[in-house]
Amino acid sequence: MFVRKTRSYKDNYPNSIAAFEKVQLGGLEQTILIRGENRDNPILLFLQ
Repeated sequence: MFVRKTRSYKDNYPNSIAAFEKVQLGGLEQTILIRGENRDNPILLFLQ
């Protein structure tokens, strides 16, 4: 697994989002990390 410290968005962007979720994709359990500065902006998830 990845171990790395990243900057805290909460300090600089109070409307930020940070989510680490397990989802089913193609019948397999996958883990996705979603981070953004503004939770009002949509997320584009492109799967190929």
